[in-house]
Amino acid sequence: MTTKKKIKEELMRLLETYSADDLPLKLFCSESGLSKQTLYNHYYCLMDAVEDSYRSEFGERVIGKDDYHNWVGGFLAIMGFLSERRNVCLHLYFSSRREDLLLMISRYGEELVKRGIEECAGDKGVVISEKDRQFMLNFYMYVFMGIIKDYFEGRMKEDVGYIVSRSSAMMHHHIRTSLDNLKAVEEGTFEGLSGLRLDKTPI
Repeated sequence: MTTKKKIKEELMRLLETYSADDLPLKLFCSESGLSKQTLYNHYYCLMDAVEDSYRSEFGERVIGKDDYHNWVGGFLAIMGFLSERRNVCLHLYFSSRREDLLLMISRYGEELVKRGIEECAGDKGVVISEKDRQFMLNFYMYVFMGIIKDYFEGRMKEDVGYIVSRSSAMMHHHIRTSLDNLKAVEEGTFEGLSGLRLDKTPI
């Protein structure tokens, strides 16, 4: 076993029991039998090791999904990981490292959403402005991270299959429809609420 792998395995093991706030470096070293210098030879902090573990366990599976049709598979991989690492994730989420954990999850979710948008735009032959692309990314990431946060706040009791299947059903073709609507807004042909015509949005 490599030293990096041992660091990650020991950290995951300890986070099954300890909150991130109750696991200072000194305790990690005494419990794992690893020295502070050994850790710093490979990582700049414990959270860096957590992210490396997260990335190596399923990051490649998610990033490798490069089209919209694999959105569900990628989302399932993320939710499955969170469920498998339930105690670790809860001990990070309900600690001062919450934002670190959410930022880490967001990085992979954002890559997944970006690929979905680009794939759909390519399939439809739609050219979208950078401003609209970023707006779509922000919108879908708000939904994505909202589901993740609700999952944590509910202490992760919901069935992962239920969450993913319902999210998929509600989002089916949604990105493609959004692209059509944004194109209509750009062309000045989009009909707004109550039949009111919306003017073309200036860029």
